[in-house]
Amino acid sequence: MHNNAPTHALIIGYGSIGSRHARLLAPHCTTLSIVTAREDVPYQRFASLEKALADVTPNYIVICTATAQHAASGRG
Repeated sequence: MHNNAPTHALIIGYGSIGSRHARLLAPHCTTLSIVTAREDVPYQRFASLEKALADVTPNYIVICTATAQHAASGRG
């Protein structure tokens, strides 16, 4: 993420780890989106992975759900 090209990061999950990743990535991304059911998100928010991927094309995806939910995160 050191070039000047636009970058879009998509974070799946917005618990303590997801919010930390968002805070650390935000200064380095042109756009940052979150997939979460929470509504108190200061970034573009999607309720489902399917909706997010239909609307945006991220350069990076960070899975921040509980480890046991990682596989399900990719299936929506």
